[in-house]
Amino acid sequence: MIQPDPRIFLGTAADVMEVAATATSADEIFLGLEERGVLLRIDPAVTPTMAKTPTPATWERDVLRTIEHVVRRGHVLAVEQGRVVCAEGTVQVAADALVVHCVASGLRYPPLIPIWQPEVITLQPIRTGFPCFCAALAGYAEATISSDAEKNRLCPPRPTPTPRPTGSRCR
Repeated sequence: MIQPDPRIFLGTAADVMEVAATATSADEIFLGLEERGVLLRIDPAVTPTMAKTPTPATWERDVLRTIEHVVRRGHVLAVEQGRVVCAEGTVQVAADALVVHCVASGLRYPPLIPIWQPEVITLQPIRTGFPCFCAALAGYAEATISSDAEKNRLCPPRPTPTPRPTGSRCR
């Protein structure tokens, strides 16, 4: 739903604000955004407990729904040869299995610094979610604004959402 077309983007932003204004819980927000097509859920029987800003298309969600062996055993504590250790049990996998932990935190959490400094640009989130949009926004600011001070004023860095301290869910 996040597209460069202003009508789509503004409509999505309006949907988010309308849903958030009337919801009384995080679950209501998620379900309301799902109903409006802003968010997608892989498994309609499971209400998510977190979102890490994935950007699948509906066709990709449909392909993910074809996966037959889904494991739900709590947070991933470790991946070892032949097994994945979760908070609620261990999952046996082939000894040569490649485990792709898709909800693991792939980002670092360094202190925020001004994005524009003499001789260097340090890309960081400018708004919550959608890192590609943040990078594009920084590129636009770089190309259209001459003053580093003005670019830093208009595009202050925002913290990356903090991961759960106990790890990610084993799915």
